[in-house]
Parts: sequence; C-alpha cells; structure tokens
Amino acid sequence: MAEAGDGDLVALLTEEHDSIRAVADELTPLARAAAAGPLAAAETAALKRLMTELVERQVAHIQKESMACCRCSTTCWTKKQTASSRSRTLRAERS
Repeated sequence: MAEAGDGDLVALLTEEHDSIRAVADELTPLARAAAAGPLAAAETAALKRLMTELVERQVAHIQKESMACCRCSTTCWTKKQTASSRSRTLRAERS
C-alpha cells in the first residue's frame, strides 16, 4: 500500500493496531479474572468499558482496512490495465 502512494493510510492503520493492542492488553487480565470467578463492581464496569472500546476500535479499523484493500486493488488493477494497454499499443505499432 505504501508503494502505491498510501503511506499515510499505512501509518494510520499501524497506529490503530498499536492502540487496539493496548486496549487488549488492558482487557486481558480482567477477562481472565472474570473467567475465574465473579468480579467486583469496579472491575465489572472496567471490563464492560474495555470490551466496548475494543469492539468499536476493531469495527472502525476493519472498515478502514476493507476500504484500503478495495482502493489498493483498484489502483493495482488500473496500473495493470494501463501497462497491458501500452503493451498492446506497442505491439500494434511494431506490426
């Protein structure tokens, strides 16, 4: 993607990966504690907040990645088509 000119988008997606990991790192111990038994009210509230935050970040991130892949595929397809057209033109000119 960066080679196709989407370096800023690559940087944004990388930053989002880091922020999603940070939420997951904070969430993991609470999820393990919840699996082991009941949580205190404050821990339950934190678990719910972090789970919601993780899902929201992932959904937004997945949407951006999907759009980036579509855009990158279109860019690559256009470049491939342009190269193919040039080859046909050159072959026709040589004939």
